[in-house]
Amino acid sequence: MRRLRADLDALFPPADETMPQAPPGLSLPRISGYYVDAVLGQGGMGIVYKARHARLHRTVALKMLLAGAYAGPQERQRFIREAESVAGLRHANLVQVYDVGEHDGRPYFTMEYVEGGSLAQKLLGTPQPVRQAAALVAILAEAVEVAHQGGIVHRDLKPANILLQSKSQIHNPKSPKENLQVSDFGFRMSDFDPKIADFGLARHFDTEPALTLTGVRLGTPSYMAPEQA
Repeated sequence: MRRLRADLDALFPPADETMPQAPPGLSLPRISGYYVDAVLGQGGMGIVYKARHARLHRTVALKMLLAGAYAGPQERQRFIREAESVAGLRHANLVQVYDVGEHDGRPYFTMEYVEGGSLAQKLLGTPQPVRQAAALVAILAEAVEVAHQGGIVHRDLKPANILLQSKSQIHNPKSPKENLQVSDFGFRMSDFDPKIADFGLARHFDTEPALTLTGVRLGTPSYMAPEQA
């Protein structure tokens, strides 16, 4: 078993699970109806800003499709599908979508701003105690089930895509979330509500697989299901 794990680690080295940072000096766009305050991060297809709704004064995460080669018809369709995927789901542990729009020909959508960072940033590669990990998975499994009932498969579920929302309320002691209180790695999971984010690679059960080319692997190898990898 140890040899097999070593072989797998050699084939799939751990990826950097923190949110990719945007290049320094990047100018902030002026988007109608929003005040864009800062860049939160940049991924393969999009860039995420911290913004405020001009009239509602609500802080949001605003995700916009990158320009240039990333703005082709297929990329636009996949980007819009991400917003549609999340907008149709309702669960406390799924990041909610608020609005969609377009700026200078580039689509964007706004979603719930989660201030606690990602699970990957909190863990920093440190394994969790078994009971705590199991309790966290149980919570996330309920959210994943809601997505599956809505006909959506995430396809890139990993610590970097699990955001942690700071909270003040105390959970019912009988709740499975109570098991998240004991921590050995510098933060208390009981202080956060986990939320699944980044449905950019999500797939609908009831639609044609036109956006996924045959033989193309989507997702992060270290977290793929065996049949996917």
